[in-house]
Amino acid sequence: TDGSAEYNSELESMYTKVTADEVAKKYADQYNAAKKVVDTLKSSDTWGTAKSIDEVTASRDQLKADIAANADYNKYKKAKTNSDGSTVKEAMKKDSEELYNKYNKDTKKLESYNSLISDYTKNQEIMDKLYDNGNGYITLNNDTKEAVADASNTKVVEEVNNTNTDSKA
Repeated sequence: TDGSAEYNSELESMYTKVTADEVAKKYADQYNAAKKVVDTLKSSDTWGTAKSIDEVTASRDQLKADIAANADYNKYKKAKTNSDGSTVKEAMKKDSEELYNKYNKDTKKLESYNSLISDYTKNQEIMDKLYDNGNGYITLNNDTKEAVADASNTKVVEEVNNTNTDSKA
């Protein structure tokens, strides 16, 4: 009957309960996936040299400024297409194969920098949010600095309690 212990137990069993183990594992997996990306991007072979993200950003910014200030590039960038309908890059290639190749190399390098910096920043933000200076959803292994699934983590327990309370309501 409605309100009896048996009824309440049956009703509660109809809802899927979230466990602390599941939540802790989810956050540890997210952190470790982001860490893998960041560690890969930090490795010297990714950037072509052992540089910090700040040095890579400075290199990208310098390259961007160099491209913007290059008079040879700029004379081709005034219009998207030339009067004869050919594209700027086609005109550049026709006038100077060497300049065209250098421009392509520089712009591709700039795109690569932008992509790598974006990936690094996005994944570092995920790690920072989950760790939150030791007050987040994950616990770090002191040796490997990887996240371990810790079902007793205060934030994990809080989320589980809130989720399970919300699902009962």
